[in-house]
Amino acid sequence: MPRLTLSMIVKNEERALPDCLASVRGVADEIVVVDTGSTDRTKEIAREAGARVFDFPWIDDFAAARNRALEESNGAWILYLDADERLEPSSIDEVKRIVQSDDLLAASCIVRSEDTHRKRPNVMRYHRLFRNHPELRFTGRVHEQIEPAMRRLGYRSIESGVTVRHLGYDVDEEGLRAKAMRNLPLALAEYDANPNGYNAFQLGQTYGVLNERDEAERWFRRAIERDDLAKPYLAQAYRYVAIRGLDRENLDEALEHIEKALSLNPDSSLIRLVASNVYSRVDRYDEAARCAKRALEVHRRRERGEASAHFDILVDEEELLFLALGYAVRDENRELFDYFYEELRALPEATDKPRGQLVSFFARLFNDEPLEERDKENLRKSVDETNLPALLELLKKHDSPRARLDALEVNAERFADDAEYQTLYGTALEEAGRAAEAIEAFRRATRANPENLAALLYLISSLVAADDMRGAAKALEEAKPIFANNEAAAARVAAVEARLKPALANLPNDDPPKRAPNAVADKVWLAMPRGENYGWGVCGTYLTKELTASPLDVSTYDDADAKGARVEGTVVHSLRGVELNTMFDVRGERNIGYTFFEDELDDASVENARELDLVLGGSTWCADRLREKGIENVDTLIQGIDPEIFYPREPSRRSDAFVIFSGGKFELRKGQDLVLRAVNVLQERHPDVALVNAWFNLWPPTMQRMARSEHIRFSGEGATYEELMANVYRDNGIDERRVFTLPLTNNRQLPDVYARADLGVFPNRCEGGTNLALMEFMACGRPVVASYASGHQDILTDENSLPVKTLKPYPVYEEGELRARWDEPDFEEFLEKIEYAYRNREELARIGERAGEWMKRFTWRRSGERLIEHIERTRR
Repeated sequence: MPRLTLSMIVKNEERALPDCLASVRGVADEIVVVDTGSTDRTKEIAREAGARVFDFPWIDDFAAARNRALEESNGAWILYLDADERLEPSSIDEVKRIVQSDDLLAASCIVRSEDTHRKRPNVMRYHRLFRNHPELRFTGRVHEQIEPAMRRLGYRSIESGVTVRHLGYDVDEEGLRAKAMRNLPLALAEYDANPNGYNAFQLGQTYGVLNERDEAERWFRRAIERDDLAKPYLAQAYRYVAIRGLDRENLDEALEHIEKALSLNPDSSLIRLVASNVYSRVDRYDEAARCAKRALEVHRRRERGEASAHFDILVDEEELLFLALGYAVRDENRELFDYFYEELRALPEATDKPRGQLVSFFARLFNDEPLEERDKENLRKSVDETNLPALLELLKKHDSPRARLDALEVNAERFADDAEYQTLYGTALEEAGRAAEAIEAFRRATRANPENLAALLYLISSLVAADDMRGAAKALEEAKPIFANNEAAAARVAAVEARLKPALANLPNDDPPKRAPNAVADKVWLAMPRGENYGWGVCGTYLTKELTASPLDVSTYDDADAKGARVEGTVVHSLRGVELNTMFDVRGERNIGYTFFEDELDDASVENARELDLVLGGSTWCADRLREKGIENVDTLIQGIDPEIFYPREPSRRSDAFVIFSGGKFELRKGQDLVLRAVNVLQERHPDVALVNAWFNLWPPTMQRMARSEHIRFSGEGATYEELMANVYRDNGIDERRVFTLPLTNNRQLPDVYARADLGVFPNRCEGGTNLALMEFMACGRPVVASYASGHQDILTDENSLPVKTLKPYPVYEEGELRARWDEPDFEEFLEKIEYAYRNREELARIGERAGEWMKRFTWRRSGERLIEHIERTRR
C-alpha cells in the first residue's frame, strides 16, 4: 500500500503540470490524475511521470471531480495539488515526517497565491495533507472544501509549515477576470444550494475581481450577516465594506467596519493600512501613524515566517511603504514621512535608477520644490498603481499649480479610468483656464466612480461656470439616486441643488412631462441582477437607474436567499433560459417577466409564462416565438444604449488598413465562422484588410459547436483562449499579422475600438434580443453588414446598414431533438456586402452617419419609459 498519494484534477495543463509533478518527486508513492476533458498533451505527460490517469466528464462541479480522484487514491495519506501549484522544496522533509503517523490527522498547509501583477499575494491555510478515509469527501461546486467531512469524521488538525506555492492567479487583470467569470455561475449555484457565510464571501471576492463593487459589497455584507464565517474571512469582509464607506465618503460607516476588522485580525498588514487611511480621514492622526507603522511591522514578521494566518491578503512591501508615505503627506506628518521615506530608500528597488529618482522626486515634492524637465520622463516610466496614491497626495499639497498640471498631464491618458487621478487633473486644468478639458476630466472621474462626490461637485461647478445649466441639472438628477442612502453626501447634493434652483427653474423643458405620482402609486420591485460585465447586469443597472428617476416608488429586490417570498405591488423579473424561471424566488401582486432566449421553448416555458401577468420579449422575434407557443400575455421591450458612452464620433485611424470589427463571444450562434471565411477571401483579394475582434468567450463548451460549421475548420485545441484562436486563424488561412484579438474588454473601452474600424460585421444566426454589441457599434456612427434575422430586424433598415436578407433555415439538433431554429445568412451575399463597403467608402461613411442618428431613439431612458407603460397596463 502506498504511503502518500498525490491526488489531482486537471484539464489542458501541459505547460504547468511537469513542474508540479517534479515538485513531489521522491515524496509521492502514487500519483492519481483525473482529467476533465484535456485536448492537449496533459494526459500523456501525467502517464510519462508514472501517474494513473482517469477520465471524468466535466459537470460544473469541482468537488465531484476531486471525489473521483479520491476514489482512485490508494495511499494511506493524501496530498492534493492543482497543476499550477508546487510543493516548496523546504517542505519535503516535513511531509515525509507527517505521513509516518497512523493517526487520523489533517495537516493544515500554507498556500501562498502569487500575484506579481497587482502585488497582492494572499496566504491561506488549507488541509492539503491528510490521512485517507473511505468516507472522506469534498463538498462545493467551486471553492470546494474538505473540512466539513473532516469534522464529521473526527479528524484532529495540526498546523504544519508545509508550503504550497500557487501560480494560477498570477495573471494580468484580463486573465483574472476570465477566471472569475468562469467561476461565477458555479459560485452562484453553490450559494443557492448552500447559503452560508463562506460561499457568500467567495461571491464577494469574485465580484470584487470583476470590479462589480456594488455586487461585491452586497455579498460581503451578506457574509457578515451570517454567524458561520471564520474570523479571518469575516475581517476581510469588514475591510471591503469599510473601503466602500470611504468611496461614498461615509466616514462613520468606514470607521465602524474597519474597527471591527481590526478587532478580528489586528495582525493583517492590509487591514492595518486601510485602518490608517480611515483614521487619517476622520482626523485621528496619531492612530493613523501607529497603524501605518504597525502594518510594516506585521508585514515583515509575516515575510520572515514569524507569524502565520488561516487567511490573509498580503501587501507588497514597496506598495505598503508608498501608501503609508501618502498618508503621511495627507496628514502633513513630517516625522512619519521621513520614517517611510528612509524605509523606501533602503529597499533594493531604490537602487534601480528610475525608481530611486522617483523616490527622491517625492521628497522634493514634499518640500515644494519645482518640477524639472527630467522629472516628466521619470514620471512616465516609473509611476504605477503602487506609487500613484502617494504621488496624488503630494501633488495636492504642492504650491505650484503649473507643476501640478505638468506632473499630471504626463500620465493622464494612462490613468483615464482612475477617478482620483482625473479629479485632481480636472482641478489642475481648471486652474490653468482649460475649462472644457477640465469638464471632460471630471466626467471621466464620475464615470470611473459614480460615487466620487468630489468629482461630481467639481463637474457641476464647472458646468455652471461654462453656463451649461442643462448639463449641471442632468448631473444633479443622476447623482440623487446614487447618494440617496448616504445622508451626508445626499445633504451636500441637496445643498447644491438649492443654490442652483433659481437658475434651473428658468430652463426650458425639452423632456416629456412626467406622469403624476398618483398614476403610479403602488410599489414596484426590480428583481434583476446589476453589473457592468454581462448582459443581464447591464440591463438591470440601466433599468434600475431609469425607474428610480421616475415617479414610481421603486426598490430593488436582491434577496437571493428568499424562497417563495411575497411582496406587495408589482415585481419585474429577469427570466432565465428557455424555461422562463425567475432569477429571484419572489412574487408580487402583479408579476412581469423579461426574457431573451434563442433555443426552443418547452412545456415548462408555457407553464411558467402563464403564472406571470405579462412576459416581455427582448425583441419582436422573441415575442413572436412566445405567442407561437400559445402564450398570449406577451409584449416587447427593446434594450437601449447609453448615449453618454456610445455616440457618433470622428473616425480615429491609426493605419491605412481597411479595418473590419466583429464582436460577440465566439460561438456558432454569433456566426464568426462566416466572418473568418469572409476575411480569408478578402485578405487574399486586398492586402490592406485587417480584422479586429472582441470574441472572448468565458464558456468554452459553447465554442465547441463551432466544430459543426461548414465554413471553417475548428479543432477546439488550445490550452488558453489565445492559443485556441491562434490555431483557428492558422487552420483557416488567416494572416495573423492582420488580426487583432482583444482580451476580455470593458464595454466602456469599446468606443475607442469602434472609432478605428471602417466596418462592423454581425452575421448572427440568432439573437433573442436586439444585440447590444450591434446597437452600441451603430450608435457610435459606424456602418455595419449584418444578418436581417431574429432580433436584428428591430434595428436594421436599408438606410442605416447593409443588411443581408437572403437567409436559410438553420435547425440545431442535439441527441436527435430539435433544440433551436435559427437562420443562416447567405455567405455570398454577406461577402458581397463587405466587398461593396470596401469599394464605396464615401457611401459607407453616410451609412454610418445614418446609423448614429437612428440609434439615438434606442436609449435606456426610452426603454425605462416603455417599461413604466407596461407596468401601468398590468394594473388596469
